[in-house]
Amino acid sequence: MLKKITPLLGILFVPSIGYADSTTDLSQCNLMPMEYEDSALEWLKNGASFVSWCQLCEELAPGEVQHVESVTFEVAPDNYRRIILNGERVDAAYVYVYHNRVFRNLGKYLNCNPVGVSDAIYSFSHVLDETRRLNREADLATLAERRAQ
Repeated sequence: MLKKITPLLGILFVPSIGYADSTTDLSQCNLMPMEYEDSALEWLKNGASFVSWCQLCEELAPGEVQHVESVTFEVAPDNYRRIILNGERVDAAYVYVYHNRVFRNLGKYLNCNPVGVSDAIYSFSHVLDETRRLNREADLATLAERRAQ
């Protein structure tokens, strides 16, 4: 079972990249207990679709859809880890992964309790197009399984 990460953890460590200007640190979930590695990997499987979106940074829309090519974990003090996704350090508060037919917030899944982020993305044409494509693939696979029985 996942434990809650103290929301202030990300604020104690500044090195989150790419989500705020140089005067504001909006990192929230850039650290996680090492026990969460398996939970993160459940969603960040090779080939999984994801987008980055920092609503607190006033980004108007999620970034382009990307696919997981590699996931590693950087060791941080006190048995914490940072997620390295496709070679870049990410803050789970601002990563949305396709899971259960919609793009869901990774930080919320890891019980980091991020603020100012959506639970899931239900709009934006490029995200909806990918959601429809992935849902169609899943539906076709289910239909093929039923026919095989």
